[in-house]
Amino acid sequence: MRALVVTQTPLSPQLDVVEQPMPACPEGGALVRLTACGLCGSDVDKFLNRTPEAGTVLGHEVVGVIKALSPTANTPLKVGDRIVAAHHVPCLACAFCLGGSESMCAQFKASNLMPGGWAEYFALTAGHLAHTVFKLPDAVTDAQAHSVEPLACVLKALEKCQQSLPRLARVEVIGLGYIGLLATQAFRQAGVPHVTGLDLNPARLAFAQQHALCPEVYSPQAPDLECLPPADVVFLTVVNAATLSLAQKRVRNGGVVLLFASPARAAQAQLDPYTLYFRELQVRSSYSPSLASLAHAAELIFTGQIQTGVLVSHQLPLTQAMAAVRLYQQGEALKVVFVP
Repeated sequence: MRALVVTQTPLSPQLDVVEQPMPACPEGGALVRLTACGLCGSDVDKFLNRTPEAGTVLGHEVVGVIKALSPTANTPLKVGDRIVAAHHVPCLACAFCLGGSESMCAQFKASNLMPGGWAEYFALTAGHLAHTVFKLPDAVTDAQAHSVEPLACVLKALEKCQQSLPRLARVEVIGLGYIGLLATQAFRQAGVPHVTGLDLNPARLAFAQQHALCPEVYSPQAPDLECLPPADVVFLTVVNAATLSLAQKRVRNGGVVLLFASPARAAQAQLDPYTLYFRELQVRSSYSPSLASLAHAAELIFTGQIQTGVLVSHQLPLTQAMAAVRLYQQGEALKVVFVP
């Protein structure tokens, strides 16, 4: 099969399509033929900033068709079924899992697709089949379905906000890229009456309004932003010194600043402890999905309650991976989905 692998790292990282053996079908698991896989910001970060080993196959927002099932697979799924899958599986028995932090579980962090999502075929373990795989309705496209895992990450973050502040009246989302536009929809679907989106890019503000993804949008530099009441939650999809400063200005006393994205390691992003203390601000972070949020995300996408297909700006073959990374870096792509 063909797979997109990291070939030169760390001095000059590249992504190249190479021939490699098809993965074996795991005991109790499945072999899947890829039909779509999203380019996630975390993939770009790993590739450019975390120097993955040569031969690494990235990618995890996968949609595919089951090609083979292990004879011992305990699943109602059949060969030929279209599925969407998430890549990490928690153990459900450790202190992290029992304490509601599945993404901190050692097994969660160690588990993955084999060899990764940017390949013509990938393998799923029995654990994946049991907990992170969903059969697609015929009406749901690959472009819609690939968003199950990223939407689940957003839903888990939303739940953390609701745990801190059960009654949310105003939420501001900083950064109206792909994740930000999932977040604005998720908060509105959850019943938050006032959801505002902030972005420096006028085209993204217009896109959000045009597709009713976030009707109330502002540039962070807009003078009339100051006329809005402070937000209960400020949801950061971009974390740097400027956005953290803005979040502390925009959040109400006793409110929540939610860190969703990882900052660049060199970023001098700061939170003022004086402000945090005297205003009783809560700072929360959310990393990866939970099993419950995966199931919820699948339901919302499958029933059309969250728009995801409209967010896909580019569908490209794996051979154009470097071009896709450049589009992402330059802010020219809202969402890239690779197709085999």
